[in-house]
Amino acid sequence: MRRFRYIGAALLLLTIIISCTIGAAQKKKVVLGNQANTVITLADGSKVNRGNELVRMFNAQNPNIDLQYETIGADGRDLHTVVATMMASRSNTYDVFCSDVVWTTEFPARKWFEPLDRIFPKSERAKYIPAMINAWTSNGHIYGVPYSSDFMVMFYRKDILANAGFAPPDTWDDLIKICQKLQNAPELYGFAADWQLHSDCTFDPMFWSAGGALWDDKSITVNSPAGEQAMQLMVDMNLKYKIMQPGPTSMSYGDTRNIFTEGHAIFIQNWLSTYLLSQQPGSKVIEKVGIMPIPRMSANSPKMTPLPMGGWSWSVNPFSPNKKEAFEVIKWLSTYETKKWLATYWASVPAYLPLYQDQEVIKLKPQYSLFQSLAPFAKPRFEKYDHFIEWLDRVRQEANLAILGQQTAKQAVNKLADTLSIWANLPVKSK
Repeated sequence: MRRFRYIGAALLLLTIIISCTIGAAQKKKVVLGNQANTVITLADGSKVNRGNELVRMFNAQNPNIDLQYETIGADGRDLHTVVATMMASRSNTYDVFCSDVVWTTEFPARKWFEPLDRIFPKSERAKYIPAMINAWTSNGHIYGVPYSSDFMVMFYRKDILANAGFAPPDTWDDLIKICQKLQNAPELYGFAADWQLHSDCTFDPMFWSAGGALWDDKSITVNSPAGEQAMQLMVDMNLKYKIMQPGPTSMSYGDTRNIFTEGHAIFIQNWLSTYLLSQQPGSKVIEKVGIMPIPRMSANSPKMTPLPMGGWSWSVNPFSPNKKEAFEVIKWLSTYETKKWLATYWASVPAYLPLYQDQEVIKLKPQYSLFQSLAPFAKPRFEKYDHFIEWLDRVRQEANLAILGQQTAKQAVNKLADTLSIWANLPVKSK
């Protein structure tokens, strides 16, 4: 009898070993590629790496998937280079990756995104900032689940304007007059400009506010009077009105943010993260920063100037051998609890609208209340065509030549029109 007990125990042990082996074999590794894995401070005061903590939470709740986190590039341009190269070679290095809203025509056109319609239904999409969903929708399919939104606004020194008796400016002319009246360079510049890379972020809202569009159904129209007016305003801010710091075409976002947070500029047009950084310890402008829309081109322009939009989503690699598991990762990243954690610790602005009503989130991030009213006016910085990265470089090149006085505003927009004509296969309306 004892012999049978031993045999039974041995069989039970063998069964457990086999079951564990099968379970381990079935556990799929999924790699999440994202930007820098920065250190964050949790509610209990402990410090962890942001991506590592996200992965730890997922793996604790999903024992059949081994999620791993890898960082990609230092900024959006680096990340685009890495991911585009990966997709062109049909690599499966990353199963899930963060994707920039400016990729949303290029990648679907090349079949570099896996459609997410099945796991991201329209009923859920209705809960996100509309412009983000519109940007991520192509040919009737959705290719990303947004986790952060961003858009450009105007920040200003509310203490300086209040002390001088000025209200926040309504038009660019109003802003220029305030800058000329109050600036005291080099201690205090009127407008901190960073036109090294994203000149389009300043050109676009000026252009839109003047009634411009890149093209109509029949022809290219970027070189319309609205385009020339917007480009001329950028030129005049530098050469005629002289309200900016030296070198506006050679400074990055970080450079001008530092000028602003050090208290050396009255206005800065920048991403929402500028406000977050301006309120960090060491900033010279804590509790002195106001947020306003981007000024209108004139009093006859629409009441609200559209705001250039940025933002990030989770997407799935179409060449991944682990699509089933990748979808599970996306679904977990899309739960309310995960989105709330990201909104609290990811230092980004939620794309998910219900979070703006979550009192726990607003208590920890009161700046979100300031952002919410502007979110409906966010607009993609591009129209649906497959050359955004090249377009960004082209606008920078031609705008910077004009801003530095090396060509006229009219010449700049005519060259932009010629470029778009080739890409879109449409004639230029007029020159």
